[in-house]
Amino acid sequence: VLVVEDDLCCLMSLKLILQYYGCRVLSANVCSKALALLRKNQKEIDLILLDIMMPDKSGIDFLIETSSKGLLKGIPVVIQSAEGNETIQKALDNGACGYVHKPYIKEEISRVITNLTKSDVFQHFNVASMSA
Repeated sequence: VLVVEDDLCCLMSLKLILQYYGCRVLSANVCSKALALLRKNQKEIDLILLDIMMPDKSGIDFLIETSSKGLLKGIPVVIQSAEGNETIQKALDNGACGYVHKPYIKEEISRVITNLTKSDVFQHFNVASMSA
């Protein structure tokens, strides 16, 4: 799972939740680093959790850019946001397959992963105990 989040507390919280469920987590605090991680680890990334408000570009801009470059083939993107419905809808309209509200609730993260798994979006969901 690639987590794109600039707030250190949110990042650590989400990382701990995902590791609790056995996920291997890559993380980036700016979109440019996330792009580099995505290019380098594209085959190993099963899910991207993407914050909307990032310091170098918006999560929606990142979503549009990576999608147009073909980097998201088979990788679902879930938006993380404390923003309102308009922003979430814009992300969904641009390719996101779901969203989680901040602050994070462990059960909501679990629900998102479970729903994506049940819908076969994660045909090759790789759950590992390692953290990157």
